[in-house]
Amino acid sequence: CNPIKTADREFRCSREITKQLVDLILSQQPSLDGINNIQIQKIKQDLKNEKNTILQEQCDTIKKQLPPKSRKCLLLAAEQGASSWLTALPLQELRYSLNQQEFR
Repeated sequence: CNPIKTADREFRCSREITKQLVDLILSQQPSLDGINNIQIQKIKQDLKNEKNTILQEQCDTIKKQLPPKSRKCLLLAAEQGASSWLTALPLQELRYSLNQQEFR
């Protein structure tokens, strides 16, 4: 992601999330009792959903530009559990377990 393209949005998000705190600081409040944590969590969730939507649209645009074979490879690699074979232990009873000599 290019920070030049996302900086304005990230700054706007930061200002929205910290608005209540900034208001308390500017009004010289001695405690944080004026902060509504539930509202802040809702703002964070809304902004996260907005960002996910933007990223999904960018991903879809990139996928459409790929050749069909590359697109298919990308979709297969992104499937749930696609990389699980990298961490799976070989089963000796199915004769998938190789010793060092057999591996070479």
